[in-house]
Amino acid sequence: MNEGHLPAPVEPIPAVFELRDVTDDEHYFSLGYWPTLAAAVAELDRCTEPDDLDSDGFHEDYCKVEIREHKFGWSGHGKIVYKRDWLLQLNKSRDDYEWVMRKL
Repeated sequence: MNEGHLPAPVEPIPAVFELRDVTDDEHYFSLGYWPTLAAAVAELDRCTEPDDLDSDGFHEDYCKVEIREHKFGWSGHGKIVYKRDWLLQLNKSRDDYEWVMRKL
């Protein structure tokens, strides 16, 4: 066997990061998984309002999301490592409603 053609060893991924819509207290909507927290937050940063999330779980005037870290093996429901919400508020200068984002 020619060792020059062996693939490089693959570093194991210690965890995955799940983005969830948790607006509703009784159930959540899983929106996706990323290999790092930075990648999950970067993708979430691209969302300027809840409509960008591709979820039917948020309310007409409020949305809450969280990122959970899931380790491989016995990890339960994962550990919350990031939270953000949006609230629909009136912008008096524009006389229109707009989504206001908060990092929790």
